[in-house]
Amino acid sequence: MVAGCDQTPAQPESRNARVTFCKYEFNFDPERSLNVEGHRDSIRDANGAETKLDEDITIQYGNLIAKIVNGKLTVDGKDQGTVKPGDRFTLIASGKLSLNDVQR
Repeated sequence: MVAGCDQTPAQPESRNARVTFCKYEFNFDPERSLNVEGHRDSIRDANGAETKLDEDITIQYGNLIAKIVNGKLTVDGKDQGTVKPGDRFTLIASGKLSLNDVQR
């Protein structure tokens, strides 16, 4: 008989830190430095829809440099599609970035 073989192993504690900036969420390993800076301003119509966006955010994590400019994401200068407030970024120490659990 093997004791404990039907038990679920304990999950390791998450070492990730979380930062929210301009309604974007950034998850990262705090052993590396994360620098997020920039701004996001918008004008809304009477119905609350954005009619004008002024956004310029730079994310630096190790050697990775990502930019969000007016809803468009680039990673190390390569177009990676669009983003919106509420999106979740996961920055991996190897220099990779995932957006809403999809690697970019």
